[in-house]
Amino acid sequence: MADPFTVLGAVATGAQLITTIIQLYNFIQEAQGLRTDAPLLYWKLRIEKIRLVSWGHYCARGAGGFDDFLIEAGLYEDVCGILQQMKDLLMDTDRLSSKYGVVRHEVVQALANPGDVSTARQYSKTKHSLAAKFQWAFNDKAKFKTLLADLKDFNDGLYSLLRLNEYSAVDLVSQSQALRVSDSITSVQHIKNACLEQEETGGAKVPRIANSNHQLLLGVENKILRLEQNQQVVAPAGTVVAPIRQYSMLRPASQVSEYLKTSPSSVRTLATFNDAAPDVVARPVSVMLEWKDFEPTSIYLRLISNRVENLARLLAPECSKPFDFHVLDCLGYFEDLERHRYGILFALPPSAQPILPFTLQDLLSRALTGILPPLDDRFRMAESIARSVIRLHDCGWVHAALRSSNVLFFHRREGNQSSSPQSLILNHPYITGFTYSRPSDPTESTLEYSQLHNSSDHDLYRHPAIQRSNMARYGPSSRMEHVRYQQRHDLFSLGVILLEIGLWEQIIQCWKKKYTPEAFLQKLLNVYVPALGHKVGTVYRDVVLELLAGDGSSTIPKQVGQAADSADTRAIKEQELKQEETEPLNLEDESISTADDDDDSIMSPWASLVAKLADCRA
Repeated sequence: MADPFTVLGAVATGAQLITTIIQLYNFIQEAQGLRTDAPLLYWKLRIEKIRLVSWGHYCARGAGGFDDFLIEAGLYEDVCGILQQMKDLLMDTDRLSSKYGVVRHEVVQALANPGDVSTARQYSKTKHSLAAKFQWAFNDKAKFKTLLADLKDFNDGLYSLLRLNEYSAVDLVSQSQALRVSDSITSVQHIKNACLEQEETGGAKVPRIANSNHQLLLGVENKILRLEQNQQVVAPAGTVVAPIRQYSMLRPASQVSEYLKTSPSSVRTLATFNDAAPDVVARPVSVMLEWKDFEPTSIYLRLISNRVENLARLLAPECSKPFDFHVLDCLGYFEDLERHRYGILFALPPSAQPILPFTLQDLLSRALTGILPPLDDRFRMAESIARSVIRLHDCGWVHAALRSSNVLFFHRREGNQSSSPQSLILNHPYITGFTYSRPSDPTESTLEYSQLHNSSDHDLYRHPAIQRSNMARYGPSSRMEHVRYQQRHDLFSLGVILLEIGLWEQIIQCWKKKYTPEAFLQKLLNVYVPALGHKVGTVYRDVVLELLAGDGSSTIPKQVGQAADSADTRAIKEQELKQEETEPLNLEDESISTADDDDDSIMSPWASLVAKLADCRA
């Protein structure tokens, strides 16, 4: 790693400046006593570093890199001016000590032993050593708060140079990263306290920055809920029905009426829900009902019922959510013991008519709807769906059933009520179909397969490794090992959905019976994804390509473009699957990674990828 003093001996470029500043952040972050004696200040510092790194990654996303982006945007001089001030502040050791309460570690040791000046002499001899020069000790909370305020002002200045859509994209990445690197209740609570303190003190002078802080706070609260749920102990199997806990989301079946009780579990339906006590007169509300089957004799029944409870709590209206986490409020669930299934109750959006919504799969059938939305609307639709998936992952969950039939569009409530496709609210899709959702922890695994596990329609949205694993589990015996469903498999499904939106065609139209899962993926990558270039542009095309074939780092595997059914390719895939089950999780595999990873420069690859959709314009 380059020495900041060597790099800045001459006039530095913008890229060199921001790289140096991030290194200096790291030195301050490691100051002795900061994390142990003032963890709230430590996390405030990390949040500011994450904001800076997210901003830098976004500006460096183009082929020309960081400096070319700034030059083309006419921001080079302004940005370099701000970065130079940040660098000067963090390089001024006297100022850091006198004004900000961060002093050289060696000086502290010398003061602790006033009769022994050898430490100070040793420091003098090694003052040109970067490691020695930046061994800091934290000793004054009040002064350090001043440093944090100044660093935040610099970051706010950089963010203020972004256009609204750019700001929103960078904001998504920074919030996702902050949630991703904190995976203990203690650390997430510190982030929550940092957000609350800023809201209480009015620390954000710009409205959109204040809103950003509030959105992070909502995401943090969602993650705290998931972490608290992980600490719950599930009783051993032995009873058919899990006990109703205090404040349980389980509702009496008698509160749900006006629905077809014999409807298949795969079919959504509307129902009427009355949550009032028996002696209270209340107006019942229309709800959407989704089903989750269970086996009454399953040894996993208690765990499954616990997951339904936890999911209902996550999606409950009392659990506030970021504005771009487009999911329906869950009002609870009930048990249909006769048909061995849970009915999950979802509130309809306030602006929606009380009629069944259209799915994205419906919309893609132009023979049914006759709708071809303008390109800008499709871009915003894709970005909205992708953001919701990232928000779900930030909470520490996987969806496990993403497909176009689980993306809903409701009819707008108007003076003249209409159920025609023209009344659909196309700019606000909702993610639903959480039947098989679960926490993304390594200790969790999928306990059920699709209600239609032999449905090729559903398999088209699944990664080939997952399809093969399920074939081995539910089909003829096979040597293929079980593959644990992870968040990146959700992102593969998201890639298929975005491909459908870009082509405006159902994925089933691209499939033929002769295709193996691997061969179908190669067909998508070699024929249909390249076709997106002239239809929706190269940025959108590359995002879809990365979701389907990459690992989030813009590196496409060598297998892309090769024959899918070769013996070598199959051997490679089988070896990769075996490694996935034995190697520890890393940042590219899960949002939860190892707890409190200190390297904030390794950004959330998938959030950064989704943020690129903000660049798509008709």
